[in-house]
Amino acid sequence: LRYREEAFAQVKLPYLLRYLEKVASGRKIWIWGDGRKARKFAGTIAAVGISIQGKIEVDVARCKGNVIHYTQLGEPQGRFIMSAVGNAGASTEIRNFLLAQGWQEGIDFVMCA
Repeated sequence: LRYREEAFAQVKLPYLLRYLEKVASGRKIWIWGDGRKARKFAGTIAAVGISIQGKIEVDVARCKGNVIHYTQLGEPQGRFIMSAVGNAGASTEIRNFLLAQGWQEGIDFVMCA
């Protein structure tokens, strides 16, 4: 079954917004990823009023402005991460990294791609 990414995102968006209201309310939202898919995802959620504090990236060359290197992340401290990295291998690495740093999946971060 094939579908358009945009159409699928629109179907998932209301559920994601309700989830964020419950879990991430009052916290700063960070997006993990600064590639094409992550930028598109960030634009979609920003368009419905979700304010994005910054982005997290593994490539040091992309770390400028509000994009930080993942090694600078530290503990949750009032932040909520939405990973928008679509590569399955990378998603597993991101999840494992965050868990090892004390972040709780579903509480402090969610995998969105």
